[in-house]
Amino acid sequence: MDDIQKLVTKKCATYAGKKQCFLDTDDEGGTTCVYFMEGKKKRCPYFEKSVLPEDAELEKRYHESPGSSTKQKATCIRCKKEFMKNSNAQKRCENCQDTKSKSIRKAQNERNYERRKYDDIQTVK
Repeated sequence: MDDIQKLVTKKCATYAGKKQCFLDTDDEGGTTCVYFMEGKKKRCPYFEKSVLPEDAELEKRYHESPGSSTKQKATCIRCKKEFMKNSNAQKRCENCQDTKSKSIRKAQNERNYERRKYDDIQTVK
């Protein structure tokens, strides 16, 4: 039994004993705890939010393990500040992303305005 399983059996309020969980954890409607399933690498949001923070060292190891879907730190290419990435492709922090989106929208609106103005001139002739 690994450290995660020990913490589940001792502290998790949804653990029902005998590797079972009170929550529906299996795709087939089963109630086997995700940390006792063989071969499946699933995660339990309740455990991650409510139980795991009690053990800081274990939490750190858990989130650094391969296959973890936690957010990664990155540096914004525009303002050079660190931020937590929401996806692998994200290169800007949310503030800079909003600014970029606004500037793109503004440029599109200006182009559309010029096109409409040109079209109006063409229809008048």
